[in-house]
Amino acid sequence: MHGISISYPAGWVTRAATEPWVTGLPTFGAAFSDVIHDATLDDHLFLNLTSQPLGSDTGEQWADRALNAEEWGDTCDPPIESVSIGGGPGRVVVHCGGSLTAATWAGERAYQVILYTSTDEPSLDTTFDRDWFLEVLETVQLHPEAAVDAMPSASP
Repeated sequence: MHGISISYPAGWVTRAATEPWVTGLPTFGAAFSDVIHDATLDDHLFLNLTSQPLGSDTGEQWADRALNAEEWGDTCDPPIESVSIGGGPGRVVVHCGGSLTAATWAGERAYQVILYTSTDEPSLDTTFDRDWFLEVLETVQLHPEAAVDAMPSASP
């Protein structure tokens, strides 16, 4: 649905989005999120992928706004870093809660990738850290032409 593909660890499972992303913070259970998660840890360790049209924003504007959204609840004012995502431009931020979020763009489409590690599992942070996330981001392939922005109409 989102026009994005990514490499992920063996043994992880996928759940495809069933609705386009219009608004809201992408979470494990959101119908608009493609989720890739550890089969045994479920919502304690996952990647979340979403996309939406850029609208009137530039890619940089959209990324900065998405990474600073109030819904993140950041009180530490985390810095946004410019990075390469799949060979293209992007931004990444480590939120106060420890999750990592990346944003990128291609053509008229914006993408967000989140790595969530639960605070209930502090040992996850030693393996699934910023460096691991950046390696995964290098495997991103964007396919804006394949993205779906509207739900199909119900048959009469």
